[in-house]
Amino acid sequence: MQTQITANREHYDRLYPAADSATFQAHAFPQDGNPYDQSVHKTTHGPDLAKKRGTLRYRSSYGFPPDSPLPVKRYDRVVKEDDFGERIRHVEPIAFMDAPKLEDDFYRHSVDWQGEQVAAALGTGVHLRNTSTHKVHTVVKDADLPLPITVQLVEAGRHVAIGRANGDVDLWDNHQSRQVRRMPISAMSTVVRQQTGNPLLYVSDHSGGLSALDLRVQDAKVWAIAGAHSKQVCGLSLSTDGQTVVTGADDDTVKVWDVRTRKPKVIFDKHKAAIKAIAFCPWNPKVIATGGGTDDHTIRIWNSDTGQIISEQDAGTQITGLLWNKHYQQLISTHGHGENKIKVWQVSLLDGKLRSIGNIEGAASQDGRINDAVMSSSHWEFLTSCGNDEVIKIWDLWSQEGTTRDKVGLTHPWLKKSNIR
Repeated sequence: MQTQITANREHYDRLYPAADSATFQAHAFPQDGNPYDQSVHKTTHGPDLAKKRGTLRYRSSYGFPPDSPLPVKRYDRVVKEDDFGERIRHVEPIAFMDAPKLEDDFYRHSVDWQGEQVAAALGTGVHLRNTSTHKVHTVVKDADLPLPITVQLVEAGRHVAIGRANGDVDLWDNHQSRQVRRMPISAMSTVVRQQTGNPLLYVSDHSGGLSALDLRVQDAKVWAIAGAHSKQVCGLSLSTDGQTVVTGADDDTVKVWDVRTRKPKVIFDKHKAAIKAIAFCPWNPKVIATGGGTDDHTIRIWNSDTGQIISEQDAGTQITGLLWNKHYQQLISTHGHGENKIKVWQVSLLDGKLRSIGNIEGAASQDGRINDAVMSSSHWEFLTSCGNDEVIKIWDLWSQEGTTRDKVGLTHPWLKKSNIR
């Protein structure tokens, strides 16, 4: 029998860390009604905060610019570099970006990274940072707009898609800072995803729906599934060929959708909490890694065609993100609620089992959690965001300097397509 989750539950996935119980109590989302109350948002973040800290101000861990308002931070390490083996070179972030008004919310997707552009939803505004030039560009000003719940850079980074609390999906021109489209969805948009080279934009919503939008035509909505899940969708991932959409939801299920039939091929029900973290294996498109929330805290690697579990590993705490390193056989998991760390796992190419290599501290403060984890286009670096600390950090565990970067072989049993169909 499924346990009923209540709003005052101590480790409810939606709850903010108890920095101020009076302020954050309003964020213990009611079953109905709008959980994103702008009055609470304004109370949580002072109006002058952005002036005190530069929006997406860049700070290198090797030295800060002279005008930086914050000192260099050095974090205690759980492990040393040598403990990770020869492939892990750095266990500290290589760069920081101040992110005033970044929300601490398990259910949001506030940050994206495509090419050299990092996009971040801060307050009601959306900003871009170029990781090469370090220039910051405001696409959407922080104004009296419905709160952005999810952002993604689309169409090769020319536009940013913003899913809002009122159900709209906006498309903004990044260079001209103007809205070029507004596409209404029936309920609050929760995740927006587009695969590179695919014109379709997939949008999930607070009521459990899933929609496909074609950005090339005026009537963008191609199809919609109103009851894709019985509760809010909080995770969404696309296969590289664009034929499969995987959704994770607050109803504790993961569904694998065939976009041609618009029906689920597999309904995976082994998790015991909301599933936000979903990642396709880059070595084999049939393999998926999923991670559950606070009451589940388990990483499961499984076959998307059959639902058969390849391996599972108790991570011990809420899982907020999963990232594969396509160059080595490693998996990164990010966490919240008590263990706000990055965990590095070695993936056995023999049977797919996970072996912990070590934990990296410093991704979030003790009272915070890692909200987002996004891999770069090169699959070498990745970023994490922490709303409680209002900071985005860039990590490069596998430095290109002085390393021999082997490619993962495809001859191992659990990676063979014939073995997992």
